[in-house]
Amino acid sequence: MPLMSLAAMALDKPRPRGIVIETLLQYIPTDPVFCRAEPGDLAEKQAELLDPVLRWLEKEIEIPLHSTSSIFGVEFSCSDTDKLRHYIDGKETFLGIQAILYFTWI
Repeated sequence: MPLMSLAAMALDKPRPRGIVIETLLQYIPTDPVFCRAEPGDLAEKQAELLDPVLRWLEKEIEIPLHSTSSIFGVEFSCSDTDKLRHYIDGKETFLGIQAILYFTWI
């Protein structure tokens, strides 16, 4: 049911593409794929589950990526942020991108 709500919200309240992309770029550095727990059992489990996603993203976007245990997340260079922006903007399934944005607000 929550996914249906997200899809309906994305359809009923569409946002301009540029605003959605810029908002997503603000959240990406603290996404769990990048921002992990301190070393320990939880961090090992996160690495097991999320490192494959990180490696896939590296290949897909063609930028070096890493995780951190900092609560501030990772820092992206301006050129890496531009590559992320270009990658997201190139996606045709913009409805899905809007649904992701609404999900970050919940």
